[in-house]
Amino acid sequence: MGQSLGKAGFSDSSRPFINLSNDSIRRLWQAFNLNAEGWGINGSLFATVLETLQLPDSLAKSDALFKTLDTDENNIVDGLEALTTLAMVSSMTPLEVSAPHDSSSLV
Repeated sequence: MGQSLGKAGFSDSSRPFINLSNDSIRRLWQAFNLNAEGWGINGSLFATVLETLQLPDSLAKSDALFKTLDTDENNIVDGLEALTTLAMVSSMTPLEVSAPHDSSSLV
């Protein structure tokens, strides 16, 4: 490990999910709340959540992003961390990203 100097970059697998709209992030949050039974989600559930974005070739893109986020390779990612990461690189304002959300208002 160690530190590197320079600008942070994005992996190729994350590029389709950068600059998502506020509405897209809210749809992901709603899909997560409707489908997840806990914070840890597997690749299949991750794909189900990301399908709400209706991206072309969404299964391959969600699988690639899942593999990028699953750094310990245990086939589970923390759903809240994944959604927060997508919100942070979205087109949401800092206030929208940090505002608490009532999942019932996202319907």
